[in-house]
Amino acid sequence: MIIVLMSLIVVLVSVIIYLILDFYKQKKIFSEKIEVLEEIIFQIRRKRLIQSDQLKLTADFEEHLKSARTILNNDIFKLNYEMLDLLKQKDMLKKL
Repeated sequence: MIIVLMSLIVVLVSVIIYLILDFYKQKKIFSEKIEVLEEIIFQIRRKRLIQSDQLKLTADFEEHLKSARTILNNDIFKLNYEMLDLLKQKDMLKKL
């Protein structure tokens, strides 16, 4: 009877040791996967920040371009008006 109990204890201790070793192995694998995922998240965050900066620059550029286009359109309109006024003053408008 003692032999059966001793063998059962040895088997149970062996199973416990196996489970502990497997737990640490799984924990190590999980930690490695978490590190990879954290690196991916970091890269995605960095790309998002870069794209956010690019979007802001694009918006600023569009705003600047819009104001420059408005100023240029007004200047062209004024120049056309001045040119027509000069042509009118010199009676060259009838010749055209």
